[in-house]
Amino acid sequence: MNPHTHNDFPLLHPSADPDSPIVATDLEGTLTAGVTVLGIHRYLETHGRAAVSKAITRRRMGGFIFRKLLRLDLREYKNEWMREVTRVFAGEPVEAVREMADWVVEQVTWEDRRKAVLVELEAHLAAGRRVILVTGVFDLFLERLLARLPGMEAIGTGVVGNGELFSGELADFNVGRRKVDNLKRLTGGTGRLYSAYGDTYSDLAMLSLSDRPVAVFPDRKLRSAAENAGWRILAG
Repeated sequence: MNPHTHNDFPLLHPSADPDSPIVATDLEGTLTAGVTVLGIHRYLETHGRAAVSKAITRRRMGGFIFRKLLRLDLREYKNEWMREVTRVFAGEPVEAVREMADWVVEQVTWEDRRKAVLVELEAHLAAGRRVILVTGVFDLFLERLLARLPGMEAIGTGVVGNGELFSGELADFNVGRRKVDNLKRLTGGTGRLYSAYGDTYSDLAMLSLSDRPVAVFPDRKLRSAAENAGWRILAG
């Protein structure tokens, strides 16, 4: 795997036809109801490392509940939680981390996939459009997931300084405004998308680039924005 710098967001499994219309989709909460960080905790708990998992949960859960009750933005807090649990694997062979990612994708990401969204994305592919997952999930997981999604591409969060041993350090998360910047890079600066799928208000900027935005099981703020704009809402 190539090392990543903090500002490097490589496109995984790039299309052979880069000029085709682009459909962009978020992953967690949109294409799947599964949450990667919780999947990693499940892996630790079922693979002899429950004490480590519980220690991180104790440190993090209080702040999570506090922010959720006050309806504060959870994105940065979740990202820091992901950084902490990822560091558990620092110094381990990359192949062992890939095995962990395989387990999480199979048991969580794929198991909890939203089939209605997947059907629509597969229809876009069949119509000759590019389908790109644009997500903060890191690349090792995306590589595993793309093996189940032939023809789709992805831009995620990289890992800093990886060699044969896993560094445990994640690069800048591909979230919020960075999603938009990366999509503009793929569209010659225009950022225009054939369609886009997202579930939270932080996806609003990406959805706004699309001619056919779809809010998937949207949070309160995104639902309000989607209703005001007349966007399609997929929630059942």
